[in-house]
Amino acid sequence: MGVLLQGFFKMPPNEAVPSPADGDSTIAWWWDHLAKQANELRQAGFTAIWLPPVLKTSAGAKPGSDGYGPFDDYDIGSKNQKGSVRTRFGSREQLQRCVAILRANGLDVYLDMVEHHRVGDTTPFVFRYLGADGTPNVGRFPKNPSNFLPQVPRDPALGGPVCDDFPFGRELAP
Repeated sequence: MGVLLQGFFKMPPNEAVPSPADGDSTIAWWWDHLAKQANELRQAGFTAIWLPPVLKTSAGAKPGSDGYGPFDDYDIGSKNQKGSVRTRFGSREQLQRCVAILRANGLDVYLDMVEHHRVGDTTPFVFRYLGADGTPNVGRFPKNPSNFLPQVPRDPALGGPVCDDFPFGRELAP
């Protein structure tokens, strides 16, 4: 049997973990903060860490950017869009290093995934992203109205009443 640590939290009024993105350079990026604690967490008896959603949000790295308002399926802190390159938690490289250090210390890593909605369209239901080289509007998996409810009929096999399904952005059609 293992012991899972939720490796993130929210502070009132609705702010994600502390971040140097707020202007305080004495605060470590979250991925670095967790990596530094890896050995101590393992010694304390934890066997796994649950990380927050890794995709950059539509708010970039601002205080409410907790990962639950994802914009680009391929931006984990490496593209200059939505006002920042890094996510609130750090860069892609910092995330990769964090996961490697956690694993090297015997900790399993679980990611919180947000797959059912996207946030940050400038034209309703139209999402365009930077390419890996920074070229505008060539990023992978662009989305159009035909990718979202209500333009696409709801899957009757989805289960549960519609009123129980509360998306926080544009709901992707399964």
